[in-house]
Amino acid sequence: MKVPGRQRARVAGRRCIIVDDVLTTGATLAEAARALHLSGAVVMGAVVLAATRPPDSAGGESPGPEAGGKLPAPKK
Repeated sequence: MKVPGRQRARVAGRRCIIVDDVLTTGATLAEAARALHLSGAVVMGAVVLAATRPPDSAGGESPGPEAGGKLPAPKK
């Protein structure tokens, strides 16, 4: 993902919250955070509407953000 050049001025210095429909591995959120960060935005957090169990889960519940679960850090 990337913020188009003509849109960078619109996000630079702004605080952003990323919204995603489904959290699976966190890769989409991490990539969106990376793209916004590189454009000068300050990512304050993320909101997801639903989450799946991790692929390596043995059927157990995965702690979501409300239970203290954490989003992966953006790749540098």
